[in-house]
Amino acid sequence: MPWHHIIPKHEWKMRFGSLKGVNARDNLVELSLENHTQIHVRMGEDGSKWDYISGKRMSGQIGHEEATRLAGILANIGKTHTQETRMKMTKAHLGKKHSEVSKEKRRYRLGGVWEILLPNGEKEIIQSLIFFCKNNGLSNSAMCRVAAGKRNHHHGYKCRRIS
Repeated sequence: MPWHHIIPKHEWKMRFGSLKGVNARDNLVELSLENHTQIHVRMGEDGSKWDYISGKRMSGQIGHEEATRLAGILANIGKTHTQETRMKMTKAHLGKKHSEVSKEKRRYRLGGVWEILLPNGEKEIIQSLIFFCKNNGLSNSAMCRVAAGKRNHHHGYKCRRIS
């Protein structure tokens, strides 16, 4: 039967600053795999993102790779890179060429004919979303999110792809 931490490792580290003592007998309880999974699922439903991932993994709803990916994302939420790290990342990407598939996706996403609803209520038909955004001090990625329905507007502008 698997052992379950009463105080999970991630919580233990936040409370006590290290993992020293996390595997002590008074912090472990022996559970069947089914009960262990149920505990993680319930704790995940109560808002613990770590337990949500664990419950999904233990119940077979997601695989190891997906659980690892989600845990990596969760571990980095709210963290920022230092200026030095950002410079290294920039340097590493300089000169890299985009694949043809990537270029085609970008052309499709930003090319074509667009209908723009201006903040004053007027409509304008344009050919290039990138060019329009540059001329009007807008973010083309934010405008794409508007077009996809993920944002209501960007600085009062709305848009939709016509073709």
